[in-house]
Amino acid sequence: MEFSTLNGYKVKDKKAIRYYDTVADMKADTTLKSGMHVRTKGYYSANDGGSSLYEIIGIQPINNFYEELNNELYAQLIPDEYVNSRQIGLKGDETDETTLLQLLLNTYPKVILKSGNYLITSSLTITTTKEILGEIGAVINASDSSDGLTQILVVNNNSNVIIKNIKINGTMTGTGTFTGLRTNNSTKCYYENIEITGTSMGFYTTQSEDVTFNNCYIHDTKKDGCTITDSSSNVTIENCTAKNTGDDSFAVVSYNTDTKATSNVKMINNTAIDCKKRSYLVDGGENIIISNNYALNGKNNLIAIIGNSSTWNTKPTKNIIVDSNVCELTNADNLDDDIFVSLFGIQGASYVTFTNNRFDASSVVSTITRHNDNLMYQTDNVIIKNNYIDGAGVRFRQTTNLELVGNVIKHAWTHAIYVLSVNNMRIENNECYDYNVRNTTTFIYGIYCWTETVNNETVRPNTLRIINNYLKTTNNHTNVDTLLAYVDNAYIEQDPQSPINVDNSTNVSFGSLLITDLADATLNNILTNGTIYSDANGTLKVKTSTGIKTISIT
Repeated sequence: MEFSTLNGYKVKDKKAIRYYDTVADMKADTTLKSGMHVRTKGYYSANDGGSSLYEIIGIQPINNFYEELNNELYAQLIPDEYVNSRQIGLKGDETDETTLLQLLLNTYPKVILKSGNYLITSSLTITTTKEILGEIGAVINASDSSDGLTQILVVNNNSNVIIKNIKINGTMTGTGTFTGLRTNNSTKCYYENIEITGTSMGFYTTQSEDVTFNNCYIHDTKKDGCTITDSSSNVTIENCTAKNTGDDSFAVVSYNTDTKATSNVKMINNTAIDCKKRSYLVDGGENIIISNNYALNGKNNLIAIIGNSSTWNTKPTKNIIVDSNVCELTNADNLDDDIFVSLFGIQGASYVTFTNNRFDASSVVSTITRHNDNLMYQTDNVIIKNNYIDGAGVRFRQTTNLELVGNVIKHAWTHAIYVLSVNNMRIENNECYDYNVRNTTTFIYGIYCWTETVNNETVRPNTLRIINNYLKTTNNHTNVDTLLAYVDNAYIEQDPQSPINVDNSTNVSFGSLLITDLADATLNNILTNGTIYSDANGTLKVKTSTGIKTISIT
């Protein structure tokens, strides 16, 4: 009798193999003997997708799927490269198949989930399987009403895992934890074309590295869509969509209790629509890139960079790049009445670069009754450059080493650029249009610098360079100019169309520009004796030791 090798098993030549339509037919044949090989055409019926090759043996197999025959022998499955769910009798008919599904995942490194609705009542843990491929229509269903079911799929202590083309469908009856796919303490995991809906959280990744999410869809969750946290690193989220998430759509978080900061995360070419909090969030983390993403109608910041949060007890945030994203607010009805409108925000972060982004709320700006500026708070070493910002101004508080360069800022609620308690800031080549959406009649400026009380002390903006900014608005107010009040150490080289108003400031110097609209009272403490200038009426004046004097030309 000749033998050949099939996937590592020695099997007899084709003439020695018996054929049956179903597994039941095979089990009923009492003439089968040990050493024979059997091919079934299906599991429950011929051509149902469960066709398999078996070896008949006399000892119960270990670490392999088998069928016990009516003659007390065993038919051991001889696996192909991939074993599919039909081959071990899974139906996908919405009956509880938790045990059989877990057996499939515990036994074979590569599996195919055939089309069907697979109901589970406890978590499926993936520690052995390396690859799970779903056919079109492969759905895993679960409900948090099952005792102890807080996670549907769990990749735990695994490596080199690939999961593709599966829908995870959750039904929530409570308010607790109910995660679609958890990745924990694993490396080199790749997830593609996975849909998660109806859970508390979509993807949740902890203590893992080299993880990629590609072309996944998370929607209608109670909490976050995709969260990367707890010391995870080297994670890429690309081409994914999150819609109608109950909290943040895509989030990187590092808690102070974590061993180290979550790091080296890329969010690229993703879409976030109608989330209930922030579309893209970093709250504690290092070396994060948020690039070429789209956000539409979040209730809070569309992009938020936060660190050292006392509310969430998070680690510092540093080395963040936010580039070439498009964020739009087109539906004011989606906003929380208790939340001010802010397209983006940076708080408690260091070394953050915002470049070439578009933040646009122009279509709803006139219908929103509560606004807040895009806030930079307790940050340092921040560059905001070449962005288009329509629908809110920019505000800086308790910040150090900032650059606001080459931005277009339109339809701010009040001031276009609002500077408080800042140290070392460059404001250059920005264009500010149609600010004062609030339509107040007084005290509105294109660039507004003022003091702030910090720890019961009055802090003045210090070391500012304001160069070649263009300020223009048609809204109702009395000032279109730059106001520096209580500022120390400022250099101004400004467009002549944007007058400067300086009050109670020290060490203010001017570059080459036409000085206009400088009230006498504001000059007394900044001009040295002998300085000649022109007042708002074009009258030449000079500061002397006894005060401001008019120069008469004869």
